[in-house]
Amino acid sequence: MALVTSKMTCGFPGCTVPAPLQCSRCQTTYYCSKDHQKDDWKAHKKSCVPPLQPGRDQKKRHTHGTITEDPATANNTRYGIWNTSRVLLSALAKGDGFNDFLKVKFDEDEERYLKLCEAFSVLEIDTSSTAPPLPQQIIKITQSADLPKLYSLRTLTTKALIINNIGIHDHTDTLSLAVNKRILEVLESKMPKESVEKKKGKGKKKVKKRVVDPQRLEIYSAKMTLGLAAADYKSFTDAKIYFKEAKRGFEQATGGKDDENTLHLTYLISQNTTMHQELRLHDLLELESRMVAVLGDEHAVTVECSCHIAAIQRDTEKWDESVEKFEKVLRIREKTLGEEHADTVSVLNHLAVTYKEKGNNRKSMEFHQKCLKIKKKIYGASHHKTLGTLQNMAGIYIALEEFEKAEEYLDVALEGYADQLGKDHDSTQSCAHNYAMYLRAKGDPASQAKVWAMIERFPNLAFNIAFKGGSDETKFNPFKMKELEKEREEKEEREKVAALEWGGGGEEVEKKLERLMNE
Repeated sequence: MALVTSKMTCGFPGCTVPAPLQCSRCQTTYYCSKDHQKDDWKAHKKSCVPPLQPGRDQKKRHTHGTITEDPATANNTRYGIWNTSRVLLSALAKGDGFNDFLKVKFDEDEERYLKLCEAFSVLEIDTSSTAPPLPQQIIKITQSADLPKLYSLRTLTTKALIINNIGIHDHTDTLSLAVNKRILEVLESKMPKESVEKKKGKGKKKVKKRVVDPQRLEIYSAKMTLGLAAADYKSFTDAKIYFKEAKRGFEQATGGKDDENTLHLTYLISQNTTMHQELRLHDLLELESRMVAVLGDEHAVTVECSCHIAAIQRDTEKWDESVEKFEKVLRIREKTLGEEHADTVSVLNHLAVTYKEKGNNRKSMEFHQKCLKIKKKIYGASHHKTLGTLQNMAGIYIALEEFEKAEEYLDVALEGYADQLGKDHDSTQSCAHNYAMYLRAKGDPASQAKVWAMIERFPNLAFNIAFKGGSDETKFNPFKMKELEKEREEKEEREKVAALEWGGGGEEVEKKLERLMNE
């Protein structure tokens, strides 16, 4: 509690005394005394949210025209809001680079493009040279009570709308969580609270019946959205609490009958609850039958539940049931969303993984090839999702003992990651690590020389090999790199391999991918 000069009145219900004491946590509520602050804590803590902290270091402040080379690794935790607003909204402010930034062809999805543009226009971002830094403008919106702007900012940070189609890894979870919390806080401050009617029952017992104001349905929807944002933020306990509160409200509004909201929330609660896979599968199968009865088997919520069931069946080695369920989901999504929709491609990838785990590598390769063809068309050859499919296909080729083909795909994937995301990005490092472990397993001199070349380009690779893949004293010891380097007799050959041209840019990657697909 901090003593401040304020014209605010006490936040304790019924008290109108001037309040000089400020809540040190949320910094928005004031009290006349510590006793009132203590008595009000039980009710106040639900809306007591710390304000977003603008970074103390001025280097963290970026103007509306700045996009870093590798936004995915910059300030992704404490300064997540800076990272998000700098990368996402500065690209939107430029306008001309909108399609290039999102790496998705919005001419094929005009509705989504217009929705994003409309949401951005509502924010009224000042892009002039004398304007405050963009992150400061965004933080000001998240601390306001302007619902239209808050809703628009939520639209721009929705994963289903942005992140699934983005060309780089962007951290919007921090900003999304802050925006949704603020929306709920504003709605609860403006709308009436739940009322409770007490009616006498038989005997001396009393029956409590809650009367739900229709306006409060908007609050329950906001809690549901906040739960989704909390789940994206990996705060699963908080997400479950929000989902349960929203479900309770919707059930009271519908009289306990199943509808889209209650069924969806039941599914989300199950997702964020730790339980045995067999028990979860039993509950989801029962829930799926209720969804089909109320919503139909082609409803988006029903299809999402069916896809989750198929994934659990795969994890529990019920291969045939999993394939049958995934194929049903694929047919529905191709019918309702189209063959080139991101959710449809996701099911193709699930089928490829299922067949691989089942041991049918040829069938798995067929689905990976379909994924690659569609992703290349939608996202482009250098998009991280396209490159991820290349890695998966390389793994299949290794299982089929087609090693030359596998190395070609890994080369293209590594080039693409390094070119698009930078050599220090997690995806680039992961690809390099997997490639190096494969080359070490081969054991031939050429493969070992290539590992050395990769280590010279990716300095962290030796550390990753040691602690993720284990060190092998007989073949390669990353802790003795300098000693081994001096002892190498074929220094000229090593320098020749190290001088290989790894880059080439996006056009070179696209040409190589085109050649691989045509073979």
